[in-house]
Amino acid sequence: MLLSSATLALSLPSLLACRPDNTVTAGEARLDTQESVAFTDVVTGTRATLELPIESSGIGDLILESATLTLDSDTFLSLGPLPTEPLERGQVGLLEIYYTPTEVRVGGGSLVLESNDPDLPSLEIPITTSAISPELDLSPQTLWFGETAPGDTQELELSLSARGQGTLRINDIASSKGDFGWSLPQDTELPLYLLPGAGVTLTVTFSPSSQDALDERLVIQSNAAQAPTQSVRLLANTGTEEGPPTAEILAPEWGTYFMSTETVTLRGLAVDQGDAPEDLLVAWYANDGLLGTVTPDESGEVRLETTLPIADQLRLSLRVIDSQGQSDEDSVDLGVFEAGEPTLWRLSGGDSTFDFIVADDDVKITLDGSALLDDNDNAKSSHAPLEFQAKPGATLRVVATDENYCEKALSAMVLHWGSAVSWELSEPVCNSSCPEDACYDGSYSGPWPNTFVDESHTLPAP
Repeated sequence: MLLSSATLALSLPSLLACRPDNTVTAGEARLDTQESVAFTDVVTGTRATLELPIESSGIGDLILESATLTLDSDTFLSLGPLPTEPLERGQVGLLEIYYTPTEVRVGGGSLVLESNDPDLPSLEIPITTSAISPELDLSPQTLWFGETAPGDTQELELSLSARGQGTLRINDIASSKGDFGWSLPQDTELPLYLLPGAGVTLTVTFSPSSQDALDERLVIQSNAAQAPTQSVRLLANTGTEEGPPTAEILAPEWGTYFMSTETVTLRGLAVDQGDAPEDLLVAWYANDGLLGTVTPDESGEVRLETTLPIADQLRLSLRVIDSQGQSDEDSVDLGVFEAGEPTLWRLSGGDSTFDFIVADDDVKITLDGSALLDDNDNAKSSHAPLEFQAKPGATLRVVATDENYCEKALSAMVLHWGSAVSWELSEPVCNSSCPEDACYDGSYSGPWPNTFVDESHTLPAP
């Protein structure tokens, strides 16, 4: 059984490469299980559960004596109870592993199983984790179809945009009454996956069966961390009633970083169907603290130049209220750091801050000599992007080693400071001595092992 988006890395059975041999002496116990465990893209504030299968494949009964977590950088992992009864040959016991992140991070550690297996009395299983905090932005918050007679059809557009950190997954869209329908763009279907900054336009239709006034809801279910269930108001056949105003932040974009001494220009739109711009109450907020009030120009644009308070995660909001008391709000998350202090960085395997780092065989990445990643399993591996805090001038070193015939590979190394600033540190490497591999060109012939990347990079000033 599998819960949330966490996945076991391999399927049972999986013989452990580190076992001395496959010979089982009469009467001896033997433990077989996964080689690794991965919790991938678990949403903050939720709990993901993995059931680790532990199989007894020896002649004698397998006795599990203890299970211990050794955590490198993750405090959100925990264990369920260990199976207490001896496992007979062919019997499988389950150990539950829980991951309950409260903040966005990449982490991991290892699980150590102690048993009466004479070859592997102490077995260490690596665990990797990644937590995300996606958000869904809906615009507008109300769709007003006006007067529509039975037999006629009206169409309006609804924008669904991904914000936050990590892939947004839209699972379901449903209207509360059959007179309303919806459709996605061609060749798009649910579940819908959107990276931060991406969006899709939903077409909402109204085909009334009567002239009755309607005030319904279009409900969107997603993996958004703060509001997994959101709705848009659907108004129709309501006479002269106007919908609420619309607020939209144009700049800065979600995930942008700033220094605390920097003057930032905030740009947005605040418009209403019934009120003139000067009749709207419009204000900018930072983590619910008022930054300033503004009056829209004739086009509805609002601007404010200001400095922002220091916060690793700052929620910037634009709020608008019309003369009827109806309101709308748009928000983005930013990072604001004090000059001279460490800031947040991310090292990924590509242009996106969410591209995994792929290495074949091994890679070690250090920051001023301290390990951020030490992959030494002599196999092709994928690693979630590395997030760390550091000052400009720190040294980031990447060392990649090809241990085994055939392929050597390392994805591009891209350093990100927020969502808007990045530096490409190195291009991807891929070569192989085996004709069946995509990177084969006949020029690579070892020797093995060899170090094919050893680069040091100084963190730039943002």
